[in-house]
This record gives sequence, C-alpha cells and structure tokens, in this order.
Amino acid sequence: MGPFLAAVAAFALTTGGFWLALVAFLVFAAVMGGLMLGVSVLVGVSQGGLLRRMRASSGHIQRVASVLLIAVGAGLIYFTLDAGRFQSIFFPS
Repeated sequence: MGPFLAAVAAFALTTGGFWLALVAFLVFAAVMGGLMLGVSVLVGVSQGGLLRRMRASSGHIQRVASVLLIAVGAGLIYFTLDAGRFQSIFFPS
C-alpha cells in the first residue's frame, strides 16, 4: 500500500498542487480505513464462520486479487504515460 499511496500523492502534487494531494490522501485514508473497519466488523460478527469460508476459498480469492493487481498496475502505467487523460477522468475541470 505504501508505494501506491506515494504514487498517488506524488502524482497529485505534480499535477494539482498541495490541496489536490491532500484530498487524494484523505480519500485514500478514508477508503482504506473503511475497508479495514468493514472486514474487522465482519470477522467479529461472523464468530468464525466467515473465516472458515474464506480459508476454504483462499485460492479463488488469490486469483481474483492477482487479476485486480495486474489491472491496477496496467492502469497506473497507462495513466502515468498519459497524465492529461487521468486528470480529465478523475479531476474534471
């Protein structure tokens, strides 16, 4: 997560300045915090049943996560090469 956060912050600083970088950081922090909170609540509520099902399907979860990481990496490469398109999609004027 660290390298991704650094990339988002550096990109926001170079294209939009301090305030855009701050907003990008706050959005990243809120999403990551929400995900961590959600998983923690699910594990607490499920009393172990969810953990057993997740362990049983861990191979499938790893394959899906691998595909998502490759897609995110490809998107980062694409948007790095075409910064104007990234800015027009995520930060329209």
